[in-house]
Amino acid sequence: MFPWLYDTLFQAEWPWSMLRLFRYPFFCAMAAALSAFLICVLATPLFARALRRAGFWERTRHFSLLAVPAKRHVPTMGGAVIVGAVIASILLWCRLGDAQVWLLCGVAAFLAAVGCADDVRKIARGRGLSRTAKYAAAFAVAGAVTAFVCTPAVSPFQTAELRWAFFVPCVKEGIAAGALLVPFLVLFLVYSVNAVNITDGMDGLAAVPVIFAGAVLGIMAYVLAVPEYVRYLFFFPSHAGGHTIYQTLPSMNIAVAAAALCGAMAGFLWHNAYPATIIMGDTGALAVGGMLGTIAVLLKQEALFLLAGGVFLLETAASWAQDSVGIGIFGRRLFCRAPLHDALLLKGTGESKVTIRLWLLSALLAILALITLKVR
Repeated sequence: MFPWLYDTLFQAEWPWSMLRLFRYPFFCAMAAALSAFLICVLATPLFARALRRAGFWERTRHFSLLAVPAKRHVPTMGGAVIVGAVIASILLWCRLGDAQVWLLCGVAAFLAAVGCADDVRKIARGRGLSRTAKYAAAFAVAGAVTAFVCTPAVSPFQTAELRWAFFVPCVKEGIAAGALLVPFLVLFLVYSVNAVNITDGMDGLAAVPVIFAGAVLGIMAYVLAVPEYVRYLFFFPSHAGGHTIYQTLPSMNIAVAAAALCGAMAGFLWHNAYPATIIMGDTGALAVGGMLGTIAVLLKQEALFLLAGGVFLLETAASWAQDSVGIGIFGRRLFCRAPLHDALLLKGTGESKVTIRLWLLSALLAILALITLKVR
């Protein structure tokens, strides 16, 4: 909204020349992060108090390895504040003529509604939505996002060569995937929707990896929109007509959205850090995972997200191997417990130490992901 106000109202001779700040994406990104942070910090206690009065705490949460007294009657569905803060900040600081902005808001709102239905059902009936229902919602989002990026009329990718290519870190040239890109994108998005949900098993555990992964994607969104950076770092080469052209992406608004997500998660962590006074529940976990995956797809940085969000990959891989391979195929557990944070707790590591170690691992992976910007 504010960039639109600048475009509509600004006159060079006006005394309030500070309005020019609204034309700079970096300023808008930092302002979006700050506004989302403040909304979450200020609104979360009020929301938690209302949830507690209404009896909206998760009675089915598994406490056997955690500090039980500290977990009793902690309200869930705090993700509603995260999603509200992110969408409000996006609408305030992004240019609203960009279809990618509305796609991100739609993904967040839809998955938050699905997660809210799951959380409410857990509270009311002791059991949430079926796995089939949640996967159906994830596949619906994945299909919509994939159709968006593969349809020439609305796709942010200007050429078919870029649209149907897959990129990996440290490699300049894209891999021509053709029609195989469609199932890959669908499965990647379904993975991202569920990855944060699987990781969100302890106080504050998922928030910091989301912040680091979101920061890496936000930096990439900024870099990929600036022609000088794209040429210098050899991103998205096109060899049409015997000349090599490095293509930019219309991704400045994505950088602002990623900053808003990081700010909202930092504000929520203010209350979600151990001992948590509120947890995000599926309402936040599904929406946050879906937003991260959608941003990665809009930037052609799916592989980079798998690296920067390696904690999510480890947690999801352990859970999938335990359920689908171990129990589903061999009829026995492969690990003492899954996902990874539960296994570490069972081995005797304290909850805070497990959380901080996984935070540090996510920081190292984010640094490694940024190093690949130059190692090409």
